[in-house]
Amino acid sequence: MKLSFWDMLRKLWSNTFHLESKFLRTFWELFIPARITLNFFGGKQQRYPPPLRVFAIVAFFFLLLANHLFEQQAQSSGSNKQGGVQLKVDDSGDTTRNRNIRLQSMGADLFKYGAYITQKKGVQQRVAQHPDWQTDSSARKAVDSLLQWMQPHVDSSIILLLESKDPKTGKSLLADTLPINMGFHSVWLRAEDIFLYDVDTIIQRYGFSDWKDKLVVRQGIKSMRDPSAMVHNYIGSITWTLLSIITLMALVLKLLYRRQQRYYMEHFIFLLHYHTSGLLVLGLALFLDYQLHTSWFASIAILGLAFFLLIAMRRFYKQYWGKTLLKYFIFAPVYFIASLALFLLGVLVVLIIF
Repeated sequence: MKLSFWDMLRKLWSNTFHLESKFLRTFWELFIPARITLNFFGGKQQRYPPPLRVFAIVAFFFLLLANHLFEQQAQSSGSNKQGGVQLKVDDSGDTTRNRNIRLQSMGADLFKYGAYITQKKGVQQRVAQHPDWQTDSSARKAVDSLLQWMQPHVDSSIILLLESKDPKTGKSLLADTLPINMGFHSVWLRAEDIFLYDVDTIIQRYGFSDWKDKLVVRQGIKSMRDPSAMVHNYIGSITWTLLSIITLMALVLKLLYRRQQRYYMEHFIFLLHYHTSGLLVLGLALFLDYQLHTSWFASIAILGLAFFLLIAMRRFYKQYWGKTLLKYFIFAPVYFIASLALFLLGVLVVLIIF
């Protein structure tokens, strides 16, 4: 029996929550700044599920939605083969030897077409070794038909990227080299080698001994073969990244409000509830953006969550607006820098273990 995405969500909701009033009350109160946190520490803990459990549930649905929307976007991009690969070409000197091509995004089609060009070149070389085939029109037609049958359907920009015309002979040429880039380090490989050999063979042929070179080659070629898998892995790591941010920033709040002599867990749960609200609001915004083909809702949600945090700090810590604004403008930049660093670290970890 086939199960659609929305059927799975309904079954998961029913099996997990059983429509308990405790969960329903929690979800709508997440839209009110600091409401749940104030009630939780105001002696009403029994009204709500454990904060970490609520966070895990909302994060699960957010990641499920994010993966679904990514798949839909990937399918939409795949069905519309216009500008799928962005590239920058810097031609200098001889066309066949010095086409330095820097790819800004790659897909499985790139690897597919590169493998085809490599096979095509091998067939043409074998044909050239038999002069009789060159004069036999039926043999030439058979070879041309075979090559045409082998050619995959890919984005035209990939064809322009990998295959050019020699201005002297008019023959198709494979780009001489391609960069394998992971942001912090890059290596250049002969294009044919990427499509002819496995990763271990490439490392051995090029004599790579530095760990950075080996890592870039392994992970870069793997991402070329299956680029969506790396995205899915990173989306799945967002939960742990957010928990790391909450753990760190709770310590910052404890320092900012040290005179209130609150326990560390009070700040931690305050931020846990805030991020749960953020995931819920951002998830709804992404869903609306996808349905209405816009990006306004996500932009408004991000701005709204910044204001939401200010109101939540004012309500939970109960200080005057002057002190709250001062601490907010200290907390916000630290939060931004720490979040950026931890998200980049998350990307690096995914690239290493992917």
